[in-house]
Formats: sequence, C-alpha cells, structure tokens
Amino acid sequence: MIGKKSGPMKVKIAIAAIIYIPITFLLFIFVMNAPLNPNEHMYLASSALIQNFRLYRDFAFIQTPLLPLLYGLFFKVSGTTHYLFFGRLFSLLFLLAAGVLIYGIAYNFSRDFWASVLLPALMLLNEMVVEATKEASNYTMAIALSLAGFYLFIGALSKHPIRPAWMIGSGFLL
Repeated sequence: MIGKKSGPMKVKIAIAAIIYIPITFLLFIFVMNAPLNPNEHMYLASSALIQNFRLYRDFAFIQTPLLPLLYGLFFKVSGTTHYLFFGRLFSLLFLLAAGVLIYGIAYNFSRDFWASVLLPALMLLNEMVVEATKEASNYTMAIALSLAGFYLFIGALSKHPIRPAWMIGSGFLL
C-alpha cells in the first residue's frame, strides 16, 4: 500500500535513528559548550555590523562575505541578539546537511544500506570535522555546499539526457 512502510524498512529507519539521534545530541553539546574561538569574532561581529552598515565602505572584512551576509540577513529578519548561539547552530546544521548529502551520495553509488548509513557517521564523528564545527565560521558551510554540488553533478550525469541545469547548479555550489 502507498504510505505504509514495509517491516524491513521500519527496522532500517529505527537503526538509523538509534545511530544518529545520539550523535546529533552529542554534537550539539560539543558545539555549544566549546570555548569562544578568536576566529568567531570576525564572522559574528561583521554579521551584526552588516545589518546597519555597508560592507567595505563602513568596515573591513578580509574574506568573501558569504557567511556574514547569510548571518546578517538571519539576524536582521529574526531580530535575535544571540549571535554566537545561532552562528554555531548554523555550523551544526550545515554539518548535519553534509551528513545527509554523504548518505545520498553513498547510496547513489553503492545501493547498500549499511554503507550509506555508516559512512556519514564516520564523517560526523571525525575529530577534525567536529573541531571545525565548534566554531561559528564558514568551514562546515563549505563542506555542505561542496557535497551538494557534487550530488547535483552525479545526479546530472546519471540521468539520460544529461541535465544541464543540474550541472549549472553544481558549478554554482562549488
């Protein structure tokens, strides 16, 4: 029947939930309880300033301002002043999105449940990735956007005829 999950599918979803709910909870604790990183002031202060001032004319920023523009828009629309909390929450959400994309890529290539479910866990528990996520910066956004671009690229090539719009989207994300 449409809408009903088969028995083995329910078991697979339960296994994935048993794996990823504790991982997500632990990542949230690690990210939110990390000490303030000196690098975070650059992204968060410029995100707060960009709400009322013009970038480069009123204040300097030494990188491409994608993250301050994104954070600044969110801060302005939401009216929040919890800059560090939401900056780190965005980093965590980008990391989780990267995990979902790794699942999709792994499943696309292998069609194997275990490989597809366990491969993102390896990335999410990698010490280098967790350390980068503890900082409200652009590291995890770059990981997620790169994986999204790769996912679109392999999706464009796996369809017949090749989907040029997906290729353009892939290039835009990369």
